[in-house]
Amino acid sequence: MELWDLYDATRRPLHQTHPRSDETPAGTYHIVVEIWTIDDDGNVLLTLRDPNKETYPNKWENTGGSALSGETSRRAAVRELREETGIIASEDALVLLGTYRTSSAFVDIYLLRRSIPVAQLTLQPGETIDAKWVSLAELDELIQDQSIALPVGTRLEAIREAFDEQLGKRIGGSAMRQPQNVHVYLYRKNGGDQFEYAIFQRADDAKCWQGISGGVEEGETIEQAAAREAFEEGGVPANTPLYRLDTVSYLPADTFAAHRQWGKDVVVCPMLFFAMPFTGDIRLSGEHLNVMWHTYQPAYDLVYWHDQKTALWELNQRLLRNNLLR
Repeated sequence: MELWDLYDATRRPLHQTHPRSDETPAGTYHIVVEIWTIDDDGNVLLTLRDPNKETYPNKWENTGGSALSGETSRRAAVRELREETGIIASEDALVLLGTYRTSSAFVDIYLLRRSIPVAQLTLQPGETIDAKWVSLAELDELIQDQSIALPVGTRLEAIREAFDEQLGKRIGGSAMRQPQNVHVYLYRKNGGDQFEYAIFQRADDAKCWQGISGGVEEGETIEQAAAREAFEEGGVPANTPLYRLDTVSYLPADTFAAHRQWGKDVVVCPMLFFAMPFTGDIRLSGEHLNVMWHTYQPAYDLVYWHDQKTALWELNQRLLRNNLLR
């Protein structure tokens, strides 16, 4: 009997197991993994689901499945790759693109770089009957004409920015990530006339709470990047006011996959901080599991990294002193 470990809505273990054959209890979740395998030319590996599969027979998909009881997410991804394709990979070779939460699962979506001829793949009987490499444009066409299993296409859309960044391109043309980063805090006033701040829980590191963060793309100003990230990760309209803070921090360049493109002279990358007023409903992307609005002290305590705490402190002080707009 295949058993899954169960988690609550914040991905904390419930220390309970659940048989795959039964419906998952309401309010509980298990771990699912998906892996996009990319070759050296930026082509994407797809496998064709067995025609006898109960759901989405004869549809193309990436590699994936549920984590078994006792497995970590990465260990499950390595196993699924081996079982469904014969590809042997280490956990460290997997790049987490994001996590998509369904009504019953946290779906961790990974990318693996591996060039291997289709003839050398080992397909799993009862699961897959064919495989092929497709270009990014061909992948989009297959999604458009519904030749890809619907949930796979839906989840890819949720983490598309991270997926395209790893491939070194975005839809409609190339765009290289620049050695600059932005971090945006959303704020509002509550009914008690106190300022509150939106703090997001990262999907790839559940202990890490922060504002909205991302890289500056080719051709963007830092202000444009901040506004784009706020829209993509929180659904904040592009015309929302944006205020630059004075806080600046620096991160090692080799933290980012794009550092090889920047050259040896780029050793550190600046993190520039911004604030945006927002009273609407936040729309989470695949990069975050949860978001909470807190007044200053609980928000400050929740934020994980010290430089981000400093920026939040600055924002709170400027709001209290009424000198955010200078």
